[in-house]
Amino acid sequence: MKYIAICGTVGAGKTTLLGRLIDRLGPRAAFHEERPQDNPYINDYYSDSKRWSFHSQVSFLSLYFDDPAWRPGEGQPEFFFFDRAFLENLVIAKYRLRQQDLTQDEYGILCKLANGIASLMPPIDKYLYLDCSVSTIIEHMHQRGREYEDELDLMYVYELKELYDEWAKTLPPDRTLRISMDGGEYDLEQIVRFLEAVGRRSLHIFCIHTVEIIAIPWYLMVARFSDRPVLGMWLQYAIALGSIWLVCELLRARRALIIRFFPARRKSPAVHYTARH
Repeated sequence: MKYIAICGTVGAGKTTLLGRLIDRLGPRAAFHEERPQDNPYINDYYSDSKRWSFHSQVSFLSLYFDDPAWRPGEGQPEFFFFDRAFLENLVIAKYRLRQQDLTQDEYGILCKLANGIASLMPPIDKYLYLDCSVSTIIEHMHQRGREYEDELDLMYVYELKELYDEWAKTLPPDRTLRISMDGGEYDLEQIVRFLEAVGRRSLHIFCIHTVEIIAIPWYLMVARFSDRPVLGMWLQYAIALGSIWLVCELLRARRALIIRFFPARRKSPAVHYTARH
């Protein structure tokens, strides 16, 4: 299972993109959706952030860890999406520290707790970072109509976006795709191709080791073709490359082969995603 994190500041459009990806990938994908309404402190947090920031952040961390969907098991999908990278919670915590809604000790506890939980969770294979302007963020907030966001300070949106852009620079560039959400136009198929590329590096490493393994008995070819060593060398390379091609084709077609020969493992029909908040 390949773990994908959809990242971005509040109101960037993570839930919308997640919905489109789930509809596009169907049974190949599952997801964890952040549900602010499941946080018992969310309303208190927005009404009195200084008092409830620490409680709210701890609650969000526990909601991620308690979700059994991301844990490996039988019949797992090809992709699993988080609609927020786990450690993104520390971006919001850092903002609250700047606003003095968290003490330095509380922020330190959250960092230790978040990093400890993150060590128990699977590493992220790919990041989708949603980049957008403040006006787009505000437009998205108005469209989704959450009551607790009606009274948000505009400076909160500006400063949080600034912190997110700073955090995004720490993401691994070879595993991160930045997507502009301004205007609502983006190439969904390009995103899918980017996600499907996960694992190619491992496949390349496998191919290299395959060459090494196959090339070990090359001396047998030399002995067999001692009178024609050039022919023996070319035959050795032909066998090596042919074997690699065959193994790669089997890996590429493994899903279709499994379904063909083991129909009981066929996935259930796709269920369309519906945003729950």
